[in-house]
Parts: sequence; C-alpha cells; structure tokens
Amino acid sequence: MLRRPASKLRRSRPILGLVMAAVMIGFAAAPTPLSPQAAQAEANALFSAQETAVYAASPAAAVAARAVFAPRKSYPIAPAMGLVEHDHPLGVPAPLASPSTSFAFRRTNADGTPVRYDPCRPIHYVTRAANEPEGGAQIIKDAVTALSHATGLMFIDDGATTEAPTRRAAVRPDFQPELYGDRWAPVLITWATSAEEPEFPEINASHYAFGGSESRASGNSPQVYVTGSVELNAKILNDAMAKPHGAEIVQAVLGHELGHVVGLDHDNNEGQLMNWQVSWKIHDYQPGDLAGLAILGQGKCVPTL
Repeated sequence: MLRRPASKLRRSRPILGLVMAAVMIGFAAAPTPLSPQAAQAEANALFSAQETAVYAASPAAAVAARAVFAPRKSYPIAPAMGLVEHDHPLGVPAPLASPSTSFAFRRTNADGTPVRYDPCRPIHYVTRAANEPEGGAQIIKDAVTALSHATGLMFIDDGATTEAPTRRAAVRPDFQPELYGDRWAPVLITWATSAEEPEFPEINASHYAFGGSESRASGNSPQVYVTGSVELNAKILNDAMAKPHGAEIVQAVLGHELGHVVGLDHDNNEGQLMNWQVSWKIHDYQPGDLAGLAILGQGKCVPTL
C-alpha cells in the first residue's frame, strides 16, 4: 500500500496491504500429497459441510446462505489441480546489476521461505477499465512487463472484466468459476471509487492504492499465492495524471502495489520503490526491489494446486 506523502514520511501506524489476515480454506495436511481426485473430493466435502453449517445456524442465516451458496452450489471450492502446470519454471529473473538486501517479504512459510507464486504456471490478470485515466492501460501493461522481467514470472493479460473491486477489509474469492471458469481467479486490477473503497475518500485522500494476494496450500506443499488484486484510488490518480510528472506517479504506485501482489513488503530505505512514500523520482524498481523480486520468482512447481 502506498500513502500520499505529507511534508515528511508518516509512519504513525502499521501499513497492511491487501494480503488478507483471514484464514483461507485449504486442503487438510496429509502424510503424502493427495491425488487430484482425492483432494477434489475433500474440497467438495468441505464445501458441503460449510454450507450445511450455515443453513443450520438459524432461519435468518438460512435465508442469507441461500443467496451466497445457491448460485455456486454445483461448483467445488477450487479448480482442477495442475491446470497449465509445467514441469519447470516458465522464466528466470533478470540478472542483478548489484546485490542488495534492502527488501522484505510479506509472508513466509514455516521453513523461512517466502510465500510466492508458482513459477511453473502463468499468472493471468484482468483489468476493469471503469474510472481509468487516459494512458492508464499502457501504464498497467508497462508495469506488468517490468514485474515479469524482474521475477521471471509469466503474466498473461486476459483483457477486461466486469468484476468490481473487493473492499480492503473483505476477502476476494480466489476461485470464481461463474466468472472465470475452472481456474484460479486472475489477478484483478481496478480503479476504485470512494463508494467502492471507503478508505479512498473523495477529499484529503491519504491512500493511493492497496495490493496483495491470497494463498492456498495442498497436502505437504507450502503456502502458494494463487491470485491477487490491486485497487487504485481513481480520484487521486486521475487528478495526478493531470499534473506534471503525473504518469510517473501512477507508474510508481502501480509498480509498488504489484510488488505487494507477488510478495514484497515495505522497505524502510527511501531509495527503493517499495518504500512507504511515493515519489515520481523513483518510479521503477531499484536494486533492493529487484533483489527481492528475483527471489520471489524462484519458487517451486506446485502441481497439486
């Protein structure tokens, strides 16, 4: 997340990105990885158990549950395993011009490795163009290209979507077969209004954007990011685009939030793009950012997700 700068960088409270603190539904651990058929059966059973529990809570809960579950009743809670999974990473991070330790990871597994995306399958993304400033689409394309170059991760632009942004305090469903078919939901990029995101007020807005990802685990696998989202403050960034260096500001904001999406946290070094404060003078990834992104691009293949 990036905050609008005051006269000096403010660090009055911790900044939490869009990586959710809520517990995501995963497959139960097992001595050996589950077969695709067994894991899918387990997922379906878990979904049915949750549905039953909500219906049994109270008549009021039953009414609410019908609205939630009825449209999805024929769907499992996860896509078929191993879709478009390759047996090797699809790319490699760009070589580092200079080493740096000026980076941090948002989440780590029990073994100390950062939570990452699976490098052996492409990461799809979609954009809702509503409220997008002129030139915004090209800035998104350039930012994703820079991220792919730094991580080695393959990104595929799936074009436009009608999906609305999920409020920062809520959890975006990572599997939406009604909208995207039998696959993990693509990363969602939106230009959100204050009506859609209460932390984006129309005046005196302090937040430029939020970004992050949700993870899953299957069997013995570590946590793996499966989808994410970026909410861009439509009002403040449209206003910025009309001012000198506006494009650089938006580029910096988007690159920063995409860094959160793949797993980077904030860094206290003001010379890095992942610092808390936005500046048009630093609108692309710096040595510390690049070092962290290179590590995030070198995860393991996880065909059980």
